[in-house]
Amino acid sequence: MDRDQRHNLLSYFRACYQADNRALQITNFTSRQIEKTIWLESAQLLTGELLQFPVATEWGTDVFKHLLLHKKEEELILGTFFLVGRSRYGFNKNQAQKVCAPLLQIQVDLFEEDEVYYLSVKEDGVQLNPAAIRFLEVAHYPDASDDQFTHTYDQLAAQCPDAFLDFDARFHLEKAFKKRYPEQNFAAFHALDELTDQKGLNRQYRKQLKENEFVICAAAGLGLSKKSSAAQGVLAELGEMSQQENWSAPLAALFSDDPVETTATEPSLLFSPANLSRPQRQILRSAQKYPLTQVIGPPGTGKSFTIATLTIDALCRGQSVLVVSKYDQAVDVIAQKIKKDLGLSRVVARSGRGRSQKKQLRDKIQAALHNLSYDYVNKFTVQELLFKIRSAQKRIDRLEAMLIEREKNEVLDSTFLLNYRGSLLQVIKKYFIERKIKHTLPYWDLLEKWEKQMQRKGRLISKYAQLRFNFDLQRALNRHRATFVALSEELKQKPRHQKSNFTAVANYHLLFKALPIWLTTTRETGQLLPLQAELFDLVIIDEASQCDIASALPALYRGKRAVIVGDPKQLRHLSFVSYQRQQQLQAKYQLSALPLPLINYRENSILDIANQRIPSQDQVHFLNEHYRSQPDIIHFSNRAFYQDALHIMTDLPTTQARDNITLHVCQGERNAQGVNEEEGKQLLAILMETIQEQSGREKPVSIGILSPFRAQVDYLKKQISGQLDPGQIERHQLLIGTPYHFQGEERDLMLLSMAVDDQTHNATFRYLDRADVFNVSITRAKQAQHIFISGDTSQWNNDLLLVQYMETIRQSPTLSKAASPLSIAAPDDFALEVDEYLNSIGISHIRHQSEVAGFPIDLLIEYQDKKFGIDLVGYPGESTSAFTPDRHRMLQRIGIGTFVLPYTKWIIEPEVCQLELQAFLKTS
Repeated sequence: MDRDQRHNLLSYFRACYQADNRALQITNFTSRQIEKTIWLESAQLLTGELLQFPVATEWGTDVFKHLLLHKKEEELILGTFFLVGRSRYGFNKNQAQKVCAPLLQIQVDLFEEDEVYYLSVKEDGVQLNPAAIRFLEVAHYPDASDDQFTHTYDQLAAQCPDAFLDFDARFHLEKAFKKRYPEQNFAAFHALDELTDQKGLNRQYRKQLKENEFVICAAAGLGLSKKSSAAQGVLAELGEMSQQENWSAPLAALFSDDPVETTATEPSLLFSPANLSRPQRQILRSAQKYPLTQVIGPPGTGKSFTIATLTIDALCRGQSVLVVSKYDQAVDVIAQKIKKDLGLSRVVARSGRGRSQKKQLRDKIQAALHNLSYDYVNKFTVQELLFKIRSAQKRIDRLEAMLIEREKNEVLDSTFLLNYRGSLLQVIKKYFIERKIKHTLPYWDLLEKWEKQMQRKGRLISKYAQLRFNFDLQRALNRHRATFVALSEELKQKPRHQKSNFTAVANYHLLFKALPIWLTTTRETGQLLPLQAELFDLVIIDEASQCDIASALPALYRGKRAVIVGDPKQLRHLSFVSYQRQQQLQAKYQLSALPLPLINYRENSILDIANQRIPSQDQVHFLNEHYRSQPDIIHFSNRAFYQDALHIMTDLPTTQARDNITLHVCQGERNAQGVNEEEGKQLLAILMETIQEQSGREKPVSIGILSPFRAQVDYLKKQISGQLDPGQIERHQLLIGTPYHFQGEERDLMLLSMAVDDQTHNATFRYLDRADVFNVSITRAKQAQHIFISGDTSQWNNDLLLVQYMETIRQSPTLSKAASPLSIAAPDDFALEVDEYLNSIGISHIRHQSEVAGFPIDLLIEYQDKKFGIDLVGYPGESTSAFTPDRHRMLQRIGIGTFVLPYTKWIIEPEVCQLELQAFLKTS
């Protein structure tokens, strides 16, 4: 793909993104566009005189609760410097309409301390209102084109301060506005001592008789607004990328037909402190070898943990990593995995989350400058530790080979002993077998050595990650301390009226020594990171099925290699670009020669593009271990969407017979507004009952309430808002929403109101029958799920996913297990002998040939509130083979210790076996 083609392609995606995303355009702050409005009498919050501005308790309580229930779709906006007048532009009306549009809209936080509610301004929260600028443009330059408007908007936006409107900030703003609109009066910029209110704005409006003549008023209005989906930074970066000569390897792999070189060999050593599955290990190798890797991660299969492990592996190689996703929640989960689960809090920079995050970046650089963030490490210590890790890996490989060889010998020796007839040759052979068994390290000791080496390697890697980071950082500080000082000063001492110049002055290759792992959303990638090709060694995109192509491109441009993680069976990105508009844009940018799937912005996510363009199956990986839900909760999804490919790690004999799904058949009806009040009533009863019974618990269950339909969600939110206080909502991490609110979320208890009945229109059922919508809806619960439904599903179309799901719920959860040969296989003589011995020492809870996570265990024991596995090796039949190392790792991941008992040892030295077995049960 030549430069012109790249330019056209990026221009096309930019145009699609611009058409698809709306800016927060407030035309009239006094209309229903803004809810729960109040008007501030003081400008202390605007100017920064008060960093925490108190508000009335009644209003604060009401809005705080509202934000808890609507946090994913609404935000609190502070509007100031109101443009007041009349215009018909943008209203689609024949006559001019009221304009009361703030020039500036400021994002604020509302929080509570000691029963007092406060407001604080978010850093980087000051934005121009596009609607207000458009009204000014129409009034002063009626013939201006869209491109001229965009240029004007960008120039004025560059003068917006990061947070506060102190005197200097207002002076520079006025200067910029006056230059563009010299005939407009901007005296209000310096009239914050006398703020007007809604009545004052209305009086000014009544004075403005002429269309497109505006007055600017000093006022500060606060209210709730729908969140904007626009990202000016994405548009700007796509425009800049279209002019660049360079093309990153991941983008070339996605859009170029020329082959992209891979690393010569995949790494032999993986740096993971955790016990990984085979797919996870393959992902780590692929990420280092290929320019593009795809990871398919069904619900609850550890996508976030796998991403966190990828970052640690790269860190140990001295590499930098950028992790992005569309939504903050996904990025925050990964940050927590790295910081808490893997214990590496100092290596992470979380960009784009306002004042506290920028302050954290400052604090980490300053801590490094003051020697607070690391202990002195010399080069030889790091090299010695790396040598120990490599040695541990060699021992692990050698022990695994010995275990595999031992299993083969055990099978042969056991077969011989079972067929022993006492001939002279057999007597001689038996003598040597007995001698070998008595003087060779027992199987269980060999396995214990392997386990200890695995644990030792994990501890060494955890230590190495810290030491490698400390060593790289201190070397960078010793050589370039002045650069780090300048970075700290740029973050700390920037004048308020200036935009941050951080990306222009930062030496990122040095900065990555202090902060090698960066996490952000696709919208906010450019806030603290320059648009530089292959800036990072590795870029990871999470929840990629929800990421549109356009907003993912700037992140991929910044990577040498990329890993794209998602699930095509979960929710996809929503696009409002029409097919017709998309075709017009394709023709405009001359893209007809390219394959349609590659440029189908409306239908395809970045995950879809990766799936279409990856050339080798070695670059595609499926996470197949599900940890989130109880077996019956995930059973339908596993069968319907993943061809039973998931190993359910919660699938134990003690959980297989539990019924964790409760079906409530209501007698409700869906009204004209799409609300089923009877379902809501019964759901609320279960909710209140749960909250009441959990009131005394130190760690209450988290609760989610989901309906596929917006009308039912709004109805439930309204009802719950009147019955719960903010403390109860926070205590149970209560989330209420459609499936789109729950992508990437999980709760202990889920309450689902399906809001359909016998009279529901087929179009409604078609939406509910979408695989991605239905899959997300039914896979959020960890422990329990309540389904509320109206009507007689037996009369509905049997092909509907909902009907099939209802039938699954009505069946006994043990039916699928009853037919399993593993659960009914008769124990062999070896198993019966071991069973008899265990009974003799007081262990009676023994299951033969039980299934755990889809795999058989010869004997599963419950002893002292723990579960243990005994793997019988060598005896012909079910007890012939030992667990493979991968299956043994799997049992370790779900906390089941396993003792390997060879038949030969049991026959020749039964007392030794019995003593070792007792010791294992007591100490494990």
